[in-house]
Amino acid sequence: MCLIVVATPTKIQSLLDNTPFLDSVLQWNNNGVGVMAHSSRRLAWRKEISSVSGIKMLKKFVQKYAYAESIAIHFRMRTHGDTTINNVHPFVSSHAKNDKVVLMHNGILWPFCLEATGEASDTKLFVENVINKLPTESIFHQEILKGLEILITKDNTMVLAHEEFGFRILNQDIGFMHNDVWFSNAYAFNLSTLSIRRIKTDSRENMFAHRAYPF
Repeated sequence: MCLIVVATPTKIQSLLDNTPFLDSVLQWNNNGVGVMAHSSRRLAWRKEISSVSGIKMLKKFVQKYAYAESIAIHFRMRTHGDTTINNVHPFVSSHAKNDKVVLMHNGILWPFCLEATGEASDTKLFVENVINKLPTESIFHQEILKGLEILITKDNTMVLAHEEFGFRILNQDIGFMHNDVWFSNAYAFNLSTLSIRRIKTDSRENMFAHRAYPF
């Protein structure tokens, strides 16, 4: 599966400086790299299909948005949909220019994966059939966020981003926190590259779901 990482620019930069960590991630998740940043009602994102150019892009992006409140990175491992730039995360909704929802996903989205084609992954279909059909102000309501969690099921995590509402992590508790960094899973890289011996999965030790990332 893919890997999503969310943290402050400083923490993200530390990960990007950790060559063993990157090598471990890209061993399995080498089908595209994406990033998004939020700060002061501003949202920016980029993505690359090549792992080599993707890592270079990430480092430049983090330097450029060093002032951001939070940054999310997505490393893709293809499950549904071809290895093309259109299937690399993040995905952007069709809402108006300053009202777009940008999202990253980790997992397999049923039943969208059953309809996935080479040109459209399960995540792309989720955006087209769910996110695009909801008013932006509704998506970030507490009850809608809970409903989206139920829809994607507990086997999936998702990070939603918006200029006004910032980041929201769905099913955040199935990921884990380490050194003030949130990881969507513990199987997409070698934990020893971060000197992790034990993962704390108790949601009480994590951030509260549906709240802006507290930086």
